[in-house]
Amino acid sequence: MSEELKERREMDPEFQWDLSSFFVNDEAWETAFAEFEKDLDEISFYRGKLKDAETIAAYLKKEAESEIRLENLFVYASSRHDEDTRDSKAQAMYSRAYGLYVKMMSAASFAEPEILSLSDAELEKIRTADCLKDHAFYLENLIRRKKHTLTASEEQLLAGFGEAFAASSNA
Repeated sequence: MSEELKERREMDPEFQWDLSSFFVNDEAWETAFAEFEKDLDEISFYRGKLKDAETIAAYLKKEAESEIRLENLFVYASSRHDEDTRDSKAQAMYSRAYGLYVKMMSAASFAEPEILSLSDAELEKIRTADCLKDHAFYLENLIRRKKHTLTASEEQLLAGFGEAFAASSNA
C-alpha cells in the first residue's frame, strides 16, 4: 500500500526546518537582501587602497562580515528552495541569492591581485603586522599563490562568470 505524500503546509511543524535563526520570514530576508547592496559599495570602497596593513585589515574585516551576511541570505534561500522545488517564489529567491553571491565575488575580485601587486618586502611586512595576526594563515596562502593570480581585471571577468559556470550543476 503506497503512502500519499503530504504538501509541506500539511506536515507537522516539528518535522520542518526552523529557518528563523536566519530570518523570521521571507519579508525579513527581502529586507536583508536589499540592504546587502550597501555591503557591495563598502567592499568596492577599498579598490586602489590596499597598500598598507591597517587598510588591508579593515578590508578583510568588512569582507568577512559581508560574507557572513551573504551566507545567511544564501542558506535561507537555498533551504526555502529545497523545501519544495516546485515553489516558484523559493526558486526565485535561490536564483537571486546566487546572483548576489556572484556580484559579491565580482566586487571583491580586485583585492587579492591588488594586495599581491605589492613588493615581496612589503608583503612580508604586512604579513607579520600585529593588526593582521588573525589573518596570518590567509595571507601566507595568498602570498604562496602570487604567481598563479590573475590581474584584477582578469579576476573580475572570471568572477562574473560564476552563474554560467554553475549552470550545469543547477540544471
